[in-house]
Amino acid sequence: YYETNDEKYLRKFRQCADWAIDHQKADGAWDNFSYIYPDYPYGAMAQGEGISLLIRAYVNFNDAQYLESAHKAITFMLKDVKEGGCTLYEKNDIILLEYQHLPIVLNGWIFSWWGIYDYFLVTNNFEIKAIMDGSLDTLVRYLPKFSNGYWSMYDINGKITSPFYHNLHIAQMKAMYALTRIPEFDIYAKKWEKEQSNALFKSIAFIKKSFQKIIER
Repeated sequence: YYETNDEKYLRKFRQCADWAIDHQKADGAWDNFSYIYPDYPYGAMAQGEGISLLIRAYVNFNDAQYLESAHKAITFMLKDVKEGGCTLYEKNDIILLEYQHLPIVLNGWIFSWWGIYDYFLVTNNFEIKAIMDGSLDTLVRYLPKFSNGYWSMYDINGKITSPFYHNLHIAQMKAMYALTRIPEFDIYAKKWEKEQSNALFKSIAFIKKSFQKIIER
C-alpha cells in the first residue's frame, strides 16, 4: 500500500487485522501450534507478530480495538511460561520463547522482540520497556550460544541452521543493529556473512544439517 497507494492493499491489511482479533482468545493468546503440540499451543513469535500487525492497524485506522487487542496479546506473551505464557524469566534473563516447551530459537526470539518494540513505540509504556530492555540485554549475552564457529545455530541446543535461516539470521542481526546500534549485532552479521561466503564452512554446515534431518526422521 505504501508503495502503490492502492486502497485494495489497505483493505486486505485491515482484513488481516480483523481476522487476528476474531481469532484471539479472551486472554490475548493465539493458538498456533495445537495441531502439532496440543499441550503447548502458544508461542511468543506468533504473539509478537500479531502485536506488530495490530499496532500498525491502530496507527493506520485510529481504531482503539486494535490497540486493545495488542495490549491483551502482549500481556499474554509476557506471562511467565511456568504460568502458561511465552516468556522465560530466569534470574536476570528474559527470554521470549517461540515454543513453550522446546529449546530457545533465535529467529523466533527476535521476531517476538520486534512486537514489543513496536508496541512501545506507540504506547510509551515504560513497564513494557523495562521488559523489552531486559530481553535485549539477555539476547546480546546469548548470541555466542547461537554460533558454532563456522555457522549460525537455529536453537540453543545446537541445531544448525539451513541456508534459509542462516540468511534470516544475518538479516535480523542487521535489523537489530539498525534499531539498537549495539555493536554485537553488527559483529555477528558480518561474522555470519563471512562464514556464508566460505565454501568449506558452507559445505560442512550443509552436511551437518542433512545429518540432523535424517536423525529427526
